[in-house]
Amino acid sequence: MTSSPPYEPLDLLDSIDFKYDTLVSKGLELVMYFDGARNPLKDFTNQERRAIADAAAEKLMRYIDWARQYEDAKRDGSLSAEELKKLALKEKHLQTMARLRKIIATPDEGVYALVVDHLKKRRIQYRCAPFEADGQLAYDERMGYVSGIISEDGDIIGLGGSQLITQIDFVNGMAHIVDCKEWVNEQSAKHGGYYSYEDIPEIAAFCGCDLIRHLHGFGPVTVEDVSGANCHI
Repeated sequence: MTSSPPYEPLDLLDSIDFKYDTLVSKGLELVMYFDGARNPLKDFTNQERRAIADAAAEKLMRYIDWARQYEDAKRDGSLSAEELKKLALKEKHLQTMARLRKIIATPDEGVYALVVDHLKKRRIQYRCAPFEADGQLAYDERMGYVSGIISEDGDIIGLGGSQLITQIDFVNGMAHIVDCKEWVNEQSAKHGGYYSYEDIPEIAAFCGCDLIRHLHGFGPVTVEDVSGANCHI
């Protein structure tokens, strides 16, 4: 893939248009999927994520204050060149800030409404899942409604997805295309081959996921022994 212009726009709707148009120009027919109603089974996961996001926000504010001090000191000349060098944010700090921003960023209903309204105006196909989009995506792929899934969510594999296109670099025209069955079987072979692609949704559920807690004493090997005895969930 190549992109034109050779950068990713920062505005939300411009970014959506840019990515959509780039993929369509390569012959793909796209349908966008959105989460639906809040799943009460996921409350504990959302609480944990909220706590992580709050901690990330606090840490990010410290970095921002750090950067502000540096700019102020550089502007008013109150520090020597050596002191400024010590205060300057290094590349690793900037990368950390970018990672923290991603953790904090959680779209609200107003953002969803804005995006959906934009898609309607552009006549772009979209679906709203009853609960979470990743489950709907995996189901629709199994039913043959879609032939592949573009997502950054690895849950697609655990939900039984077949082909996952991920980590798309729209600037350099690169992406990872994962054959989920082949990948799972390769990982299984590295660990003695005790599970297969078909077992993954069941193993994932037993071992814990966003909706249920981990069952004490049930690791992947134990779960495979149980499911191998036809004790399916």
